[in-house]
Amino acid sequence: MIVFDPLSASQEAVAEGSAGVVAAVMARYLLRPVYQPIIDLVHARQLGMEGLIRPVPPAPFADPATLFAAARVSGHLVELDLSCVETIVAGARGMEPDQFLAVNLSPATVQSPGFSANALLSILARHGFPPERLVLELTEREEIHDLDRVRGRLEDCRQAGIRLAADDVGAGNSGLRLLSELSFDIIKVDLTLVQRSATSAASSAVIESVVALASRTGALVVGEGVEETVQLARLGALGVSAAQGYLLGRPEPMAQILPHAAAATAPARSPLPTATAPSPMSAWRQAIGLPAT
Repeated sequence: MIVFDPLSASQEAVAEGSAGVVAAVMARYLLRPVYQPIIDLVHARQLGMEGLIRPVPPAPFADPATLFAAARVSGHLVELDLSCVETIVAGARGMEPDQFLAVNLSPATVQSPGFSANALLSILARHGFPPERLVLELTEREEIHDLDRVRGRLEDCRQAGIRLAADDVGAGNSGLRLLSELSFDIIKVDLTLVQRSATSAASSAVIESVVALASRTGALVVGEGVEETVQLARLGALGVSAAQGYLLGRPEPMAQILPHAAAATAPARSPLPTATAPSPMSAWRQAIGLPAT
C-alpha cells in the first residue's frame, strides 16, 4: 500500500521550486560582490578583504541567508558556493597585490563529492588570481559530518597555496572544536564574543584563550563585527592584532572601497610571491604581519 504523505510532498515541491529559482539566480548573474576590509590594528594598515555576496533584483531573495537556505534545500549548495567564489574573485581585480581575499565556504560544500581543490584552482586561473592570495573561511556554526574528508580536501587546498581561516570561532555548539581538529592560518573570533568583550569577563577570557592558541600555532587572530571604539580598544588589550566590522569599513562594492583603502593604508609593499618563489608560506605570513615559519 502506498501512503500519500502531504508533508513530504510539500517539501519536495518546495525543493523543486527552490532549485529552479536558485539556478536562475546563478544563470542570470543576480549576485553582487561586496568587500569588507580587514585591518591590522598594530600597524593601522589594510591586510585584505572578505568578499561577500548580495542577491540583487529580480532575484526573489531578501538576503544571502535566504538564498543559501533555498540552495541547501534544493541541493544546489555546492554550485552556489562556487558561483559566489567566482563572482567575488572576478570582482577583486582592483585589489592591492599584497592583500589577501577571504571567501566563505560551507563545511557541507567542502565535504560534498562535487567539491575539490581543482574546482577552486580553475576559478582562480580563469581570473588570473594567485592561489596564495586566497583565504578559505570555514564556519564553526555548521557541523562537520566527515572530518577526515574535510581535512583531506583542505590539505589539498593548502598544498595548492590557498590559505585557511576558521570563521565564527566561539559561535555555535561546537565550541572551539574546529581549532582542535584542523590547522588554520587565520582565526576569526565571532562577533558575539567581540561585542560582549568590553563588558563580559567570560567573553574576554574566551578571546584570550584563542589568542594564546594562535600564538602557539602562528595564526593571525581577527576580531569580527567591531562596531564601537570600546570594542576595538578591548581587542587590542586582549592581544588581537586584526579586526573587521562596520567601525572599520562596511561591505561595499570594490569600486567604492578602493578609494578608502588607498587613503587608509601605507604605501604598497612588495607583492606576494608566486607559487614558484622560495618559501611562499613564510613570505605570505610576513606580508600580513605574522612571524615567518
